[in-house]
Amino acid sequence: MIIECNGCSRKFSLNEKLLKSDGSKVRCTKCGAIFIAVPPGTGGPGAESEDGKGLRNRREAAPGASDPQASKKKHQRITVSVPVSCIAIDGEGNPLSFYIGLITEVGPAELCIEVFCSTIPDCVLVSFINLDNRDVQIRANVVGSETDPSRKTKLELFLAGTQQEVSDFIAQLVKSYHYSN
Repeated sequence: MIIECNGCSRKFSLNEKLLKSDGSKVRCTKCGAIFIAVPPGTGGPGAESEDGKGLRNRREAAPGASDPQASKKKHQRITVSVPVSCIAIDGEGNPLSFYIGLITEVGPAELCIEVFCSTIPDCVLVSFINLDNRDVQIRANVVGSETDPSRKTKLELFLAGTQQEVSDFIAQLVKSYHYSN
C-alpha cells in the first residue's frame, strides 16, 4: 500500500501486513515526522476509503486526547512563555496568514501555542528569536485546537523535520526561555 507523510507529503510503499489493525506509528525517512498509518479496510479513523482511492493517515493523537493509550504515552511537557510568529502555509509552503502568539508548552516533538486566529490552519511555520538574535524556524502540523470565549486559540503542533532539526529547535527554545527569565 502507499502512505503519505503528514510532514513533507512524500509517498512511500509500505507492506500493510506490518501494521496493527488499529494503526501503527511510522517515521518518514525524508523529514523524520512520525504519524499513524492504518491498514486499508479496517474502517477506523484514517482508513482507506471504500473505493480504494488513497489512504488517509491520521495524525498522531494530541496528548490528552480521549484515546486511553494516549494518556499512557503522553510525553512530559515543559511550561514556557516564549513570543513566537506563526505563518499558516498551504501544502506547497505558500504563506496564507500571519499570527503573533506565545509558546506555552513544549515537549520532545510538540508545542502548544496561543494565538488569535479566525481559522485553524493545517500547517504552520513557527519562528522565534534565539539568544544569538537569530530567527529559528520550523514547520509544524496542527494536530489539535481549542478556542476560548475571548477567541484566543490554543494550537497543538507536531513539529516536522528531521530528528536533529526538531531537537535543535526545542533546545534553542528552552535555552532562550531559561536565559530570559
